[in-house]
Amino acid sequence: MLIEEQRAEIIKTDAFRSYPVPIEKLMEEGSDFETEQQRKLKAGEYIGDKWGGKYLRAPDIFIKIINDSKDVLVKLKNIAKVRFGLKTGSNSFFVLNEAEISNWKIEDIFLRPFILSPREFDDLIVKRNSIKLKLFVCNQNKSELIGTNALKYVQWGENEGYDKGSSVNERLRWYEIPERKIAMFHFNYMIHHVGQFYYSNCLVSNNFHDVYIDEEYFA
Repeated sequence: MLIEEQRAEIIKTDAFRSYPVPIEKLMEEGSDFETEQQRKLKAGEYIGDKWGGKYLRAPDIFIKIINDSKDVLVKLKNIAKVRFGLKTGSNSFFVLNEAEISNWKIEDIFLRPFILSPREFDDLIVKRNSIKLKLFVCNQNKSELIGTNALKYVQWGENEGYDKGSSVNERLRWYEIPERKIAMFHFNYMIHHVGQFYYSNCLVSNNFHDVYIDEEYFA
């Protein structure tokens, strides 16, 4: 498993892969440049790059694509904002399946289609009518919920101690979910052996990254 500047070709065996990459290239790929002038002066901040996975463990086709298309490829962070999906604070309270929804009869206004894990689907384009889970979304005071099944559900949650959890008890209302714009794409996080983009047009958990694409690239 070597990286040697003096070699001109990739050497690959069952035991190792040798890929020639100059140190300057590794430094540039691992640096963050705020302006093109910083890039020219090589004055960016080095934040690191997973070169071990990129050059030593990635399949050969990955390296071929990088080399053949380097003039047209851009880093995702340059055209999109990436953030973790929703962290509910308590999936067992906020995420309901069909049986629980039927049992509690929570009003539709308080429920949103929700994807908890990429294991729920085989397709990369997820149709809303195939989503079985719902997210409980209620940002109203309990006094405004009088007469609703949503209030009964919140009161049940308090009796069960869900309001005492460290991830929710600092919220204005422990049962509220922070507002979140639906991202155009979702990228699975630490699930499956490969990264995949999903399109679903719904909210997702923090088993994904939300990817908000800069609209100018779709003009």
